[in-house]
Amino acid sequence: MITKKILYRGEAAKNAHYYGDQADDYYARDNYSAVWQGEGARLLGLDGQVQSEDFHNMLAGRFGMGVATGNSIRKDSKSRAGLDLTISAPKSVTLQALVGDDERVIAAHDKAVSETLEFIEKNLAQSRQTIDGENYVRNTGNLVVAKFRHETARATDNSVPDPQLHTHAVIMNVTRREDGSWASLHNDQIVKMRKLQDTVYMAALARELKNLGYETRHEKNHIELAHISRKQIEHFSKRSQEISARLQAQGLEKSDASHAHRQVATLATRNTKTDEFTREELYQQWVTQANEVGMQLGKETGLAKDRAINTPKQVLDVASRARIAQAALIWAIKHHSERETVMAHQELVSSALSHAEGLVSAKDIQDSIRELCVIGKLIMREG
Repeated sequence: MITKKILYRGEAAKNAHYYGDQADDYYARDNYSAVWQGEGARLLGLDGQVQSEDFHNMLAGRFGMGVATGNSIRKDSKSRAGLDLTISAPKSVTLQALVGDDERVIAAHDKAVSETLEFIEKNLAQSRQTIDGENYVRNTGNLVVAKFRHETARATDNSVPDPQLHTHAVIMNVTRREDGSWASLHNDQIVKMRKLQDTVYMAALARELKNLGYETRHEKNHIELAHISRKQIEHFSKRSQEISARLQAQGLEKSDASHAHRQVATLATRNTKTDEFTREELYQQWVTQANEVGMQLGKETGLAKDRAINTPKQVLDVASRARIAQAALIWAIKHHSERETVMAHQELVSSALSHAEGLVSAKDIQDSIRELCVIGKLIMREG
């Protein structure tokens, strides 16, 4: 699941500490828990691990490299510094990774996050520009993203924090236009198409997990590992239950509540992250809880023997992915055309990706859409 939060210039120091300086990440030793991503980052000389000073400078609007941003990028305290897209793994995936101690699942999440951000960068990164009195919005194809992987949810009152594998993808408010000038990021499409981004992440994650030999199941709009039950998941979902209770007190169900209502409930029930427990103490607490609900999370337990999780499955070749993508796309077209003859591009990609169950990527689906347009079976409407 992906949630969003706007970051402001006036909170640059506080946010630099929250995202970059906290030492709550057990996997920080792997050099992938805080890294830069994006063509924009590369153009600014930002590569590899995120250094606190560089991150603070980006949030404050100090981009270096002789970048002249003009009037497009505001620097006052109330101006937008960036957008935090928090990409959270399904709870069963978190449990297998952090309680089952399978670092390959951590890597699967990381890869799915990277693929999702690549999709956002290529398709949704935009800038707005006024030329001769006319406003234009154009794709830029580049982003500056600082990624921070964390592993715990905020604690509920007097409780041990639940495990929650998630990545904060902080997208900076800067992008380079085609003419080489740097400008404020027009993030309307990134905010609007959150559902599509969710689908891209889930499809990529499902593919990576299947390559490890794990079986998955679909629950509404997300996947879970097949060998971990809904009851066991709920046992480690105290934070989610707290938010649901807050919504129910207002006469709302979490599944039906608007994004705005969920955001308000999340903030209203948020406690400060605790450093009361060491990482080893947390791990032991989680293992104890897992045993209490009968969970088997070892790398070779809780899974059928024929899943062969230690031997990655063969990756599909290009032709096979193309066939699967086309079949999934045709299914999505038929599904949507039952109700309408004009289909939103993002809805079509999202439906086809979900139907393909992780076997193909968003790029495969988009390639298939272009092929159908070329032969005249689909017509792409401009604007």
